[in-house]
Amino acid sequence: WRSALTARAAVEWEQDGSVIDSSSMPVRLRDPTSNFVGPVLSVGLQHLSQPALAISPEDGATLGVLYRRRWEMGGTEWYDEARATATAYLALPFPGFAHWVLAARVAGGRSNGSPPRTFEIGGVSGDLFQVLPGYAIGTDRRQFPLRGYPSDARFRFTRVVTSVVELRIPVALIARGIWILPIGVDRISLTGFAETGGGWQAGQSAALSDYRDVGGEAVFDLAVSYDVPLRLRVGAGVPLTGAGGAIRGPPRWYLTFGSVF
Repeated sequence: WRSALTARAAVEWEQDGSVIDSSSMPVRLRDPTSNFVGPVLSVGLQHLSQPALAISPEDGATLGVLYRRRWEMGGTEWYDEARATATAYLALPFPGFAHWVLAARVAGGRSNGSPPRTFEIGGVSGDLFQVLPGYAIGTDRRQFPLRGYPSDARFRFTRVVTSVVELRIPVALIARGIWILPIGVDRISLTGFAETGGGWQAGQSAALSDYRDVGGEAVFDLAVSYDVPLRLRVGAGVPLTGAGGAIRGPPRWYLTFGSVF
């Protein structure tokens, strides 16, 4: 079992601006448009079990809460945001080299201000893997992913809630290299998921489940140079609703690295 309590308090400074830089013109202009400063507070709790051959945390839960507030230096604008995420894992005693796992995640966020910042809903959450210096593949880490929907500027809100349930199934324990390549395959597993989420603006009625999707992933736990772990996920999400101008029906395929949560 792994248990931890973390807390963090800090002061952040943010500068927004624009840069005009053209190779055909020896002119470089920087125009700062705003400076923001303010505190950020975060608290995290976790109590998890993850045996050596497990494909996922098997039992336990995590909780994370963050609050941020910023004021414009020399101006009147301000904004704040609050985000919370909870995950839970349950081991199921079905056949396989490891337990099957039922996993769930709920995340929410809200922001206020003049003007408020917005949260983006949709897209695939993962990690970037640098193939060569300056070249990376995969997807960025996302706070409110929905794998059946793209990350789109149309899907930005001041109030957001998403939830997901996954069934993670161990398939094969390989533990061997691939030909003469400096990479090995450790484990292979499958994941089926169902997701729902919604977003709305301050003052509007809550829309908790405008977006819904289902899908699956093949998960490959690899070892680069035989000792550096790397998780590869290949999957697809099928959007079940067409809310907010989203396209309903066709699956969205993706490849990324790391765990979704």
